[in-house]
Amino acid sequence: MYNQGCHNQVYEKLREFFLLDENVLLALIFGSFGTPEESTFSDIDIAVLLRDKISLKEELRMSAELTQVLSREDIDLVILRQASINITYRALSTGRIVFEREPLLVSDFIEYTINNYLDFGIRLMQMDREFDESLREKYIYG
Repeated sequence: MYNQGCHNQVYEKLREFFLLDENVLLALIFGSFGTPEESTFSDIDIAVLLRDKISLKEELRMSAELTQVLSREDIDLVILRQASINITYRALSTGRIVFEREPLLVSDFIEYTINNYLDFGIRLMQMDREFDESLREKYIYG
């Protein structure tokens, strides 16, 4: 399923798109797109770090514009400052950089995210697992 030429085009289109938006400090692709795990069902997960907070309307506009730029509907946009700590950490730790502006601000955000993840994210995942187990015990086994 992996097609180097196709993926290079996606990265280049995204670079050009984010270069025009001064509010974008970092853009990443994360998830299965462009990896050996990619399948015909893979969407494109795009995470962006923004300088300033945007409204839901602006987020939807950006998502719609990305859909047009890439000529595909299966795009998931994640605004890093507004996402859960687990999603933010996963995007930053596994994502591939598409575009970066102001590396010092980006590295400060990455450091902040890692510290928060180590403080809270691991415990949140443990709580989620325990909750899932309790639901299974109650509704599947009992």
